Amino acid sequence: MKKQAIVLALSLAVIAPSLAFADLTTTSVTVTSSVSAQIAMLQAQIKSLMAQIEALKGGSPLPSRWCHAFGANLGVGSKGDEVAALENALSQEGSVGLEHSSNFAASFDERMASAVTGFQEKYRDEILTPNGLKYGTGFVGKSTRAKLNALYGCYPYPVPPKPTTGIPVISSVSGPTVLSVNQTGTWTVLAYDKEQQTLTYSVNWGDENYPVPMMQSASGAALGSQSTTFTHSYSIAGKYKVSFTVKDSDGNAAYSSITVQVGSVIGYNQITVLSPNGGETWTKGQTQTIKWQDNSPVPLWECPVGANCVPPAPSSYDIKLAPYYAPCTTSPCPMTAMMYPYLAPYTIASGVYGSSYNWFVAHTIDIDAIGNAPDGSYTVQVCKAGTEVCDSSDSYFKIISGTTGSAMQVLSPNGGESWPIGGNKTITWKQNGTSRVDISLVPHPVYCITTPCPQPAPYSIDRSVLGDSYQWLVGFVINSANNGFEYAPAGAYQVKVCAVDGSVCDSSDSYFTIDRYTAY
Repeated sequence: MKKQAIVLALSLAVIAPSLAFADLTTTSVTVTSSVSAQIAMLQAQIKSLMAQIEALKGGSPLPSRWCHAFGANLGVGSKGDEVAALENALSQEGSVGLEHSSNFAASFDERMASAVTGFQEKYRDEILTPNGLKYGTGFVGKSTRAKLNALYGCYPYPVPPKPTTGIPVISSVSGPTVLSVNQTGTWTVLAYDKEQQTLTYSVNWGDENYPVPMMQSASGAALGSQSTTFTHSYSIAGKYKVSFTVKDSDGNAAYSSITVQVGSVIGYNQITVLSPNGGETWTKGQTQTIKWQDNSPVPLWECPVGANCVPPAPSSYDIKLAPYYAPCTTSPCPMTAMMYPYLAPYTIASGVYGSSYNWFVAHTIDIDAIGNAPDGSYTVQVCKAGTEVCDSSDSYFKIISGTTGSAMQVLSPNGGESWPIGGNKTITWKQNGTSRVDISLVPHPVYCITTPCPQPAPYSIDRSVLGDSYQWLVGFVINSANNGFEYAPAGAYQVKVCAVDGSVCDSSDSYFTIDRYTAY
């Protein structure tokens, strides 16, 4: 007690000259209101010190320290008792230049905002770090109030801050940094707490539109060392930041993160068509699902704490139906541009979102009023809307007419052959049953730059044929005008075989050529 009395006496000796000067100044000259406020504060401190000295002499308990229960958010422009209390607390923290005139209510101005920023950065581990901030904001919110109340809050007796050995420590994060799309990865987070408190883990995977961290408790809490595991898969390729948070029962937190690359960017198509992908036979009028996968990287999207962020818009896609062209089976290849003209793809749909599209088979949006592409072999092409980032079916699929009757399949010619006019060739097909068939020669469509676009009519090779083959004098067809016979001109064609009742048909998978240059 003797030491405390000496300390208080020394404090009084230091402050007393200031008081004498202040009293002299007050009686002799007119001073500014700021100096008056300082004098009033010094007088209050002297009075408090003298009271403590008297209490020490008499053995009575010390009076309670100054305290205040901070309970409101404060920012520039705030006024009142709460701001005055904040001013007092910041002054005790060593901030200077905050005094205001006693004739006016305390006001939260830029000077005080600067002092609050300094306070927040002084206690950054308790105020800034848990909120993901590096620098003070100058605004008194929940975390800043909590620290002010811990230091200056009102209790029955002065309560010192609870001692702590520090925040939890994340020892390691193990798990994959590269995954394929839809591949499940497992990550293990190992952490410890010197106080051996139970730790709670949370994770943000980086692919949530509205992030809601996944929470779970740790396992294996021996000697304060604890761990937990998380599993996750990604449905879209890209680069993701995975953030882990570990908290103890006092709310102290530690943070760690890793980056995971999902899907390969180099060596893979950005878009992959999944269906149809070759070999399918789809019937006109049925509904089939076109499917694809977008493997292009997704930009790493982060939303700052407290910000109102709008996720980036998803990609849209254009879908086309491309006629299939079989490779040549002869050398040199006779399929010149004149004999085998290019047919532009049909548009199935534009601006489609997602990764699938239910298609009414053969329906397109840029051909004749019927809106159906002809029977034949095709690939589906999917592109990012407005770009050349595309992929197509690995091989062709077939569109056929008819939904009832015997199955039909043309075997020869089936695309890529070059048959000479006047030569003897065998047209072959197979069907489930013994129906008679009509055989037609279908010219390759003509490319037009005008609308409407007239197309050449099919030729009839023969009618009501029985069996599964037909010996054909190449190019020889029935003249529809006089029912006589004539030769079709050289060019690119498909052979079409239909049951005589029209219930089922099939065509060559692609175009073959009738070659006018081969001599026989």
